[in-house]
Amino acid sequence: MDDRPTCGPCQAALHAAQERRKSCPRDMAEMSKEVVYDRLVIDVCPDCKGIWLDPGELEVLQQLAKDTPDFQDLIKADVIGRQYGY
Repeated sequence: MDDRPTCGPCQAALHAAQERRKSCPRDMAEMSKEVVYDRLVIDVCPDCKGIWLDPGELEVLQQLAKDTPDFQDLIKADVIGRQYGY
């Protein structure tokens, strides 16, 4: 990536595109990279819907939970949206 300024979500998307894809530890399917909450790249299994967090990502989620009053609602909406294809 060059030194031009980019927004947070764009930086996360660029980072995701550069990361090596992982295999799901449960069913060995190739996991996809998803940017969540405009800053975090997580690995998601398309088959079992499991997620993989890299080192430090759990702490980022914990900080988001502390800093965002409606974090639980965001999580529920995201999970429900993924289950029903929204």
